[in-house]
Amino acid sequence: MEPANTMKLLVCNGKAALGSSLAVLRLPRNTLIILFVELKSGKEQGVSLTSLIYLAQGLSYWKVKLRPTSLSKRREFSELDMTWDAVRGHRQLDWALDIVGTGDNNRIEELMLCTPQGEVVMPFYEPRTAFQFKRGTLDMLSNGRIIQAQIIGRVENRETGVCTACIWDVRGHDEKVESGVLLPQKKHLYLDFVTTIHNFGAWHTDIVPVGAMSREVIGV
Repeated sequence: MEPANTMKLLVCNGKAALGSSLAVLRLPRNTLIILFVELKSGKEQGVSLTSLIYLAQGLSYWKVKLRPTSLSKRREFSELDMTWDAVRGHRQLDWALDIVGTGDNNRIEELMLCTPQGEVVMPFYEPRTAFQFKRGTLDMLSNGRIIQAQIIGRVENRETGVCTACIWDVRGHDEKVESGVLLPQKKHLYLDFVTTIHNFGAWHTDIVPVGAMSREVIGV
């Protein structure tokens, strides 16, 4: 497997905000451009209310585009799509259950991470090289999960486990700008983070490394 080229990011018109939609221009392999355009209507641009709420809250979500088959015409799915099963009932689409569990990770063409700062698109040319996971903590009071980061990535070398990842840092980190002003919990979109699935590293100095990941769960 040949190593990926560095992805390039171009942000136009500043940051995306509620009331804007995200348009992505796809260029040759592993090249990325993000462009923000005005939103005329949610229905017109294909932006759901749930998507806008996620982004307005500083959260992210994944989307996937599958290679076509003779059995299914539908190719694009989102974490925000709803599905149903006999055990869990009505629920959102789950990466492990509905992408890895169905074998659809063998035919991923593109994996996208939708964030308040833009939409990252990662192309794939080999089966079972895409992965996605979230980093979080457990809230002892509500017994709910607090998401700190969402990661999508591509395995570049199966033998060594080297991978390229894109990360939306939901938690954010305190940051001082040149003027000395402290920006509390500033959120970042990290691109081209190179690490390994056998010992996934830290993308910020105050982050505890993820460590080894389960290949069966993430689907590579």
